Amino acid sequence: MSVLATLSYNTRAKSAEQQLNKTAEVSAGASQAPTHSLTSLQTINQRAEDRSTSPCAFNMSGLGIQMSRFFGFPKDRGDVWLRDFRHFCTINRIGDQWLPTVKFYLEGHARTWYDALNDTVKTSADDFTTEFTTRFNGNDGIQTGIPIVSLKQMHKESCYDYFTRVYEAANQSTLPQDFIVSMAIQGLQPHLQAAVLMHGCTTLEDVRQKATLAERGSQAVVSEQRNVATLDIDSITTKVAQTVIAALAPRLQQEHEEPVPPPTYARRFQRERQSYNSNNQTTHTCRRCGGRNCFDFLTCAARGKTCLRCNRKNHFSETCRTNLNNLQ
Repeated sequence: MSVLATLSYNTRAKSAEQQLNKTAEVSAGASQAPTHSLTSLQTINQRAEDRSTSPCAFNMSGLGIQMSRFFGFPKDRGDVWLRDFRHFCTINRIGDQWLPTVKFYLEGHARTWYDALNDTVKTSADDFTTEFTTRFNGNDGIQTGIPIVSLKQMHKESCYDYFTRVYEAANQSTLPQDFIVSMAIQGLQPHLQAAVLMHGCTTLEDVRQKATLAERGSQAVVSEQRNVATLDIDSITTKVAQTVIAALAPRLQQEHEEPVPPPTYARRFQRERQSYNSNNQTTHTCRRCGGRNCFDFLTCAARGKTCLRCNRKNHFSETCRTNLNNLQ
């Protein structure tokens, strides 16, 4: 054991001795001084000496193990902190003599509450544990009845979130384990509850595992149904599109291959132009105006004119063929 470690334990022993002496002075007016304080003082001194001479002694501060202070805020759980504190005392070889040292780890409202306790509660581990856990129950000391009975899994609440609330309520409840398991099963959603009842679970962890498996199975079924519905919609849309395309394809192909024929007069002048291109240009004469360079009715000079011989439109009297027809 190093010299620094020995000095550290001796300092702690002297500090504990001073605090215990003060406690003894406060209780001096009683008819009989409590033997708990003297016993605790002798135990701490003896253990400090044993640690300083024992080859197996070790420094807890060197391992980085420290105990946090308890302030007694409204949301602080006294039962959880007290359980950790007793484990801490066990590691430090204080054991069952943890009660005289608990006040050194209380701060703020928790220390004020401790100072207001009577000596009977301060010297009884069971009474102190009951009073401490009742005052600091995580709800500012207000008793909320039995929340495990009213727990229900909400709509779209996962099993993970639901059983988190169940475990929190179970830690605060003093009901039997089988009753808590029964209430947790009744709070599940109907399809999960039916799946869990088939297995006959006896512990809360078994209920959680079976409910989680049932939840994953139901999610897989819903996902498969959605995929099938999506495939059906896609197949129907594809079939409708194929049917429409097959019905319109011949018509679209016909319109693309067979252009709309031009008007009658346009076709006639188109044939005249083709014949002019194939024959000599001097042999062409327009049947309406008599011109040799007229190939388009839209630009023909006789368009809209009235013949002076037959009183008909769109040709001149020089090209009028009425007399020729009468002679024939």
